[in-house]
Amino acid sequence: MKKSLQKIEDFYYQKGLRADDLRQALTDDQDYQKLLAERKASLQVNFNIPAEDEGKFVLSTDNDYEILSTCYELEKKNLSTGDEELVGFIKSQLELDWRNNLTDKIQSLKHKYK
Repeated sequence: MKKSLQKIEDFYYQKGLRADDLRQALTDDQDYQKLLAERKASLQVNFNIPAEDEGKFVLSTDNDYEILSTCYELEKKNLSTGDEELVGFIKSQLELDWRNNLTDKIQSLKHKYK
């Protein structure tokens, strides 16, 4: 039977590992780490994500890769100013510190309508 990320995670979950203990077990599992690296490399190529953006954005699901890839496609188009801002905001939501961008936007709106 071929191993998968989910099967490996399920194995540790069934052993009673949760939260940090589960995360540590998966970090220590060489098979899991190899499959994870292969999956990330495949998604990076399939969605044409530059390697330097792997660390900038939290890309934990296939949808995250698809969203970022679509943002890159849109950025190459002649977008309106509002659409450029929207694409930038969408990308910011994939960042690790997305709350900072959200706070900046909401403060800008608050100031605008004071």
